[in-house]
Amino acid sequence: MAPRPFYVGTAQHDLWADQKGQWIGTYNAAPVYKIYKKHVAFTSEKQPAINQPIHKSAIGYHVRSGVHGLQLYDWEQYMKFIEYHFLDIEPRSVEEVYK
Repeated sequence: MAPRPFYVGTAQHDLWADQKGQWIGTYNAAPVYKIYKKHVAFTSEKQPAINQPIHKSAIGYHVRSGVHGLQLYDWEQYMKFIEYHFLDIEPRSVEEVYK
C-alpha cells in the first residue's frame, strides 16, 4: 500500500470486526509511510476516541458509535479523506458541503 493513502473505519459495537486488530495493523503501518516521508497523524498507540476521525494523514482512521454496517457517517468520513488527498479540499462539515 505505502505510500498510497488508505483509510480504515469501524464501529464501536461492531461484533463482526476486530476493532483492536484493525487499529494495531493500521498503527503499525505508519513506520513504512514515514520511510516514504508521508505524514501519519497518529500520536499514540492508543486507539482514537469514538467519532474523532483522522483525515489529514496518509493513513486515515475512525471509530464511530454504533454497530456493524456502513452508515452515512462512514461515507462522509471516506469522502472527506478522498477530497483531502486527491482533490486538495480541506475536510469540512456536511453542512458546508451542501450550502
